[in-house]
Amino acid sequence: MIRLKKKGHGRNKRNTVKALLFIGCLFLAGEIILRAINQLNYFEPHEYGNRNEIAIKFNKCYSLFRNNEHKKKILFVGTSRAETNLDPFLLDELFGQETITYNLGVLSSGGRVHEYLLKYLINTYLKPDLIIYDLHPHAFLKRRLDVEFKDDYIDNDYNILHQVAARIHRKDYANMNRQERVRLKLVTHSFIIKYLTRAINRYPYFEVHERGFLNLKGNKWNEEFTCFTEIVHNESNLSNATDVLLQNITSLMNTSDFLILYGPFGHEFHQAEIIDNFLDSLNHDDYLDFNGDTNFTDCNLYNDKDHFNYNGSKIMTEIVHGHLKSIGF
Repeated sequence: MIRLKKKGHGRNKRNTVKALLFIGCLFLAGEIILRAINQLNYFEPHEYGNRNEIAIKFNKCYSLFRNNEHKKKILFVGTSRAETNLDPFLLDELFGQETITYNLGVLSSGGRVHEYLLKYLINTYLKPDLIIYDLHPHAFLKRRLDVEFKDDYIDNDYNILHQVAARIHRKDYANMNRQERVRLKLVTHSFIIKYLTRAINRYPYFEVHERGFLNLKGNKWNEEFTCFTEIVHNESNLSNATDVLLQNITSLMNTSDFLILYGPFGHEFHQAEIIDNFLDSLNHDDYLDFNGDTNFTDCNLYNDKDHFNYNGSKIMTEIVHGHLKSIGF
């Protein structure tokens, strides 16, 4: 009986070793295959930060701009509102195809992501002639900014520039904690780990649409307008980082041509002193303020209370075009 148990134990041990060797061979084969495929530039470069929507959109935009060097380049930046509220195809049509436009709006993104995109990717690589930034107070809320990059090993105000992907891009490896150093080793030395963090359409509903524009059809919001609901933003709900982020965006406006869009917000009127002061500091031609604009209270212009459908995006795009023409763009 004891001999049979020993035999069984030895057999299990050998099977475990074989299984581990088999898994190791699969891992090695995967590494070799991915390295070979990488030589064909099939995957997005890993230096470009976020591995989901941002990586795909950035690379599509980079290719589009590179293939249309002779045209003026326009880029939309912001949250999903930018993604749905401005039509790049229509804007190019209105400009007589003399422009090439891409929508780099990113679903549920916050102010830190926008600053990172503007400072380290857009101005450095895409170099558009004009950046149109859809400014929304929700991108600066505490519940978004202060937990957007929350990590168990660090405090809540974790800056996106400290993320491993951003550090790789900037070649900045100073003051990394133990978890970040491990992550850096895995991402830089293992192609499998690197591509596991790539955008592979993890969300069934997610799809990067042509030119980055999410063309929403129909209407799921049927609330008739009676009066504006006032939404107040102050230190109780806005992140302490808001002022710094807006200052950084202001400094970026000194080196690039910008147009800031503020609103519309459906049936809401947003009061945020820090954002109002930011807009007041700008040249009047550098922003369009639709906050509390009764021309955009018709629910038929919206897919839901936050995003335009095609009717709304068409009107907004035409307004933006008219403004750009009036200032000589």
